[in-house]
Amino acid sequence: MNEETAAIDLADIEVTDCVLSFSEEPRTAGRGGRHCGMGIALGMNKGVIVLGHREHIFCHLPEVLHFRSWYDFMETMKHESLRNTWPK
Repeated sequence: MNEETAAIDLADIEVTDCVLSFSEEPRTAGRGGRHCGMGIALGMNKGVIVLGHREHIFCHLPEVLHFRSWYDFMETMKHESLRNTWPK
């Protein structure tokens, strides 16, 4: 089951243009799979958007778009297209 789920997640990253990563509060019991998915997406030159606080050093890369909240993200999406800001 876990191997199959991992293969599905990898296939999803391969076909997407962008990965959204919802950060968690420090010291929560999260599993951390989002960190791996974010790294894979960066390695494939996919767009990466972090919503919430920056959890690790890779969240500070210039190609990673950061928004403090879902609301901030949605407000920005109403007014501009982010599609051209991602690497090809």
